[in-house]
Amino acid sequence: MTIEEKVFTALTAGSPAPLRAYPDLMPQYPTYPLVTYIIVAGEDDIHLNGDAGTARRLVQVDAWARTRLGAAQTMAIAKTQMLAAEDFTVGRVDISGAPTYEPDPELYRASLEFSVHYET
Repeated sequence: MTIEEKVFTALTAGSPAPLRAYPDLMPQYPTYPLVTYIIVAGEDDIHLNGDAGTARRLVQVDAWARTRLGAAQTMAIAKTQMLAAEDFTVGRVDISGAPTYEPDPELYRASLEFSVHYET
């Protein structure tokens, strides 16, 4: 399973209703709230004998909603689900601030960056 699939599984594993999650971009006419995610950086662990079998990736998750509160609440759910993931561990969460209004899509966006560690 790729790290993109692992992140998708983590974000959509919630109960009672899973988050709507999309890699990279949201579809043209989505239902809000939703999250998008993208792998923005990373590294594979290499030892003198070769591949160590572990990797780290920096994953940006954006929560999109029609209200500031909706974006904040959706991001709180996404954070909980990422921290509870079984396929990887979160080593760090970078907080970019309060949800901001994005004028082009006329939505609020909340963003977090997760440093995830997993076995390859």
